[in-house]
Amino acid sequence: MLNWVFMLAVMSALTMIVGNLFALIQDNVKTLIANICVADVGYNLIGITSVTTIGLMGNLYFFLIGGITTALSFMAVGLINRHGFKTLEDFSGIGLENAIRQLGFATRSAVFCRCPPSRRIHSEIPVFTAAIEADLSWLAIIGVITSVIQTAYLLRLINYMYGRKPEEETRITESKRLLIPIFLLVGAIIVLGLYPR
Repeated sequence: MLNWVFMLAVMSALTMIVGNLFALIQDNVKTLIANICVADVGYNLIGITSVTTIGLMGNLYFFLIGGITTALSFMAVGLINRHGFKTLEDFSGIGLENAIRQLGFATRSAVFCRCPPSRRIHSEIPVFTAAIEADLSWLAIIGVITSVIQTAYLLRLINYMYGRKPEEETRITESKRLLIPIFLLVGAIIVLGLYPR
């Protein structure tokens, strides 16, 4: 008989580690976001592995926040990619040139960096607590360490967007109709962050 709890725990750890390490070495922003989504599956598996009420509750909230931020990420990056901006260097200074347009992208980054008002930490604390209660403390430690790694490379991306000057001035203009879903998702993240219950 396979120990399915241990098997899922190992899969969770590998998914978090591989997803975040692959994102860490990425230069293409869309691929970076895709690898974050892979890592998030690992965080979700922690809640499933623990088989506790608090773990599953945190997992459901994580799924909800993760789904919204993933959609927001690919929408924002997709709009930027349409203008030929794909790598980290391409994103240099893009937040300064198009501050309003990049609201969605900045909000998404804040969620993954666990900044208020997004408070993604609301979903991670129950998940990590459940792992500790299920005698899987090593899995919770891996989760915390990979979360720190994730925050580090996302801060690097934010630094490119807001801390560097663009090589050439190029303004991104989009119709307001395309920005409506981005602003709706930003609003949903703020509301869920302020009222997680």
